[in-house]
Amino acid sequence: MDANRLRSGEFARLCGTTKETLRHYNRIGLLSPAEVDPNGYQFYSAVQLIDFQLIQALRRAGSGLGRIRDCLAPDERAELQPVLRQCLDNLESQKREIALEQRILRDTLTRLELAQENQTSRFTVEESPAEYFVQTAITLPDGAHGLEGPDGDLSLASADLLRTVGDHLAYCAKRGYGTEFQSTTRIGRAAFLSGDYLSDLWICTRVDQSAKDQHRHVKPAGTYLKMVRQVELAQVAEEQHPIALLFDSYTELARFAAKHGHQITGDAYETELSIYTGGLTGSLFSEIAAQITPAE
Repeated sequence: MDANRLRSGEFARLCGTTKETLRHYNRIGLLSPAEVDPNGYQFYSAVQLIDFQLIQALRRAGSGLGRIRDCLAPDERAELQPVLRQCLDNLESQKREIALEQRILRDTLTRLELAQENQTSRFTVEESPAEYFVQTAITLPDGAHGLEGPDGDLSLASADLLRTVGDHLAYCAKRGYGTEFQSTTRIGRAAFLSGDYLSDLWICTRVDQSAKDQHRHVKPAGTYLKMVRQVELAQVAEEQHPIALLFDSYTELARFAAKHGHQITGDAYETELSIYTGGLTGSLFSEIAAQITPAE
C-alpha cells in the first residue's frame, strides 16, 4: 500500500465528514476510493482531499451532487467553468445577505442599548459622527393641507405616507441596502422650526459611506440635541389616526432648545429604537435629534 493512501476513517476525519458521507459519494460515482484492498478496506489518496474540498465548496454554493459529479467527469470538464462562475455569483449573493443580516442584528443591538441608556435622561446634548442614508420624500396627495387629505380626511394623508414608506423599502431592497423597519425620518430645518412638518419630510435608510446613489443624504457630524420619546403601544392601537403621533415631540424638542439657549442649525432626525414586541403591549421608543449650536 502506498504511504500516501489514507484509510477511509482517517480520510473522513481530515475532511471533517463521516464515513457514511464517503460511502454515499462512492455509491453515486462522485468520489471513489483510490484503492480497495483484497479484504475490502478502502483507501483514499491524499490529493483527494482537494477533490473533497472542491465538492463541498460547490455544494455549499448551491450545486447539487448530481451536477457536481457530471461536471467533474473527465470528459465533461468543459462544463465545470460555467458551474464555477455560477457558484461564485451565488457566494457573492450570500455574502451580501449575511452582511445585511449582520447589520440588522448590530443595529438592533445598538438601538436597544441606546434606549436603555437614555431612559434615565430624556434630553441630552451629544457629539455625533456623520451618518449616511438613502432617502425618499414623503409627499401629500394633491390638495392636501397639513395632516389632512384633500377632502379633510386625515386617513388619506396617512395612507399616502404608508405607501411611500413601502415604495422606499422596495427601492432599498432592490439595491441591496436592506429593509430597516426600525427606520429613520428626516424633517428639513425650516419645516421643523415652522411646524409644517410634512412640507419637507423624508424616510431614510442607513447605508455605508461608500454607497453611490442619487438619493444619498449625509447627516453631518456635529453637536446634536437629542430626546428619547416613549409611546405606549396601547395608545397607538386606540388612536384613530396613529400617524398624527409622529410629530408630537418635535415641538417639545424645539421648545426645550429655545428655553436653554440652544440654536437649531440643522435638520431633525427621528430614529426608532424599539425592537420586536410580539404584540400591542409595552412601549415604542424613538430618538429625535437636531443639530444645534449649544448655549454658551
